[in-house]
Amino acid sequence: MIRLAVVDDNSKDRDRICKIVKETARKENFELKVTAMGDPSFLKTDIEEGVYYDIFLLDVEMPGYTGMELARLIQENCGASYIIFVTRHIEYCPEGYEVGALRYILKEKLEEKLPGDLAYALSRIKNQKDQYFVVHNASGTRKIPYEDIIKIVKEDNKYSLIYTREGEYKVRSSIRSLTEQLKSGAFVGVNKGILVNVGHIHDIDTNRILHL
Repeated sequence: MIRLAVVDDNSKDRDRICKIVKETARKENFELKVTAMGDPSFLKTDIEEGVYYDIFLLDVEMPGYTGMELARLIQENCGASYIIFVTRHIEYCPEGYEVGALRYILKEKLEEKLPGDLAYALSRIKNQKDQYFVVHNASGTRKIPYEDIIKIVKEDNKYSLIYTREGEYKVRSSIRSLTEQLKSGAFVGVNKGILVNVGHIHDIDTNRILHL
């Protein structure tokens, strides 16, 4: 299921956005969980606590935290997610793209622009779902491309270490559970406690596997 957050302090605008989102998901046949928030601090708390969303629809000017501040927090903590700004303020458009927005939509063109842009984001996420592994741990939530995972090593009965090109992630999950979660034929078990990405294997002999 794709998770989407709508953050707008204006209740009428928030309802408009949610209506378009649900209509688009139904029309495009996507299973979607929508969380609507009138207080941007709720999203800030969710992100800091590791709650993951695939798509964020953000107003720009809000009390407490602006959409731009939330976008920077999303960039730092949420990996490969999509941000769409929905606002009445065209002057913030350049800054919106600087913080990684997929689209910047003016509210007077909401019904015209949002369905197509949202459908585009949903399609991209659907194509990526089987190519990413989502890691939840104490430091937050991350989407890691399968190709970046080098190996996964059992630490004990409850925890495993995921070794990637960028570093290591400790997750509360057994090797057996991770094997079931990985939706890819790219990983092989070299013993009961290690999974290796075959894309990183350079050579195999009777005693060892050589990988990056």
